[in-house]
Amino acid sequence: MRPSRPLADLAQVTLVIAVAAAEAITRSTGLAPQIKWPNDLMVAGRKHPVRTGADPEGDLDHIIAGIGINIAQSRTDFPPELQAIATSISAETGRKVDRFDLFAALVERLDHRLTEWERLGFEPARHAWSVRSCTLGQPVTLSAPQAPRQGIAEALGPDGALCLRTADGTLHSVIFGEIPLAPTQATL
Repeated sequence: MRPSRPLADLAQVTLVIAVAAAEAITRSTGLAPQIKWPNDLMVAGRKHPVRTGADPEGDLDHIIAGIGINIAQSRTDFPPELQAIATSISAETGRKVDRFDLFAALVERLDHRLTEWERLGFEPARHAWSVRSCTLGQPVTLSAPQAPRQGIAEALGPDGALCLRTADGTLHSVIFGEIPLAPTQATL
């Protein structure tokens, strides 16, 4: 993808793509994925990873996005160490998934959300992300490059940062980091 956005918006694009992927899964399967900050799609406590990377100089010359969606595996198809944290769309819906329908929905939603992001900015995707969030309002432990933090995830900032309030009342704005899955959450 070659968006016409500044490099400062890189954190936003992953969130925009996560919204598009969640919408595609809903459209194609009827499932209603939630989004765990920053970009994991969660279905029944299990996740789909969404990854992006970009040219690190100047504007966002190009973006490479990877969206992993397990479609047809049964839970026993996963290695033993992943069976408690892994699933697929078929396992969640109890039926075979038309992967071409899912792919078409994904391409359509990506085109819509990325075009909207370029024209209108981050606010529409930010709102859609917040509605689907399973992170906001929750206590979280954040693994961040600067330092691990614990607190309540209060909001998604206008730049895509997670606004995390720590026990001392300080509100931190975190652009990059990871919220590890709880032992009861699993990967889709």
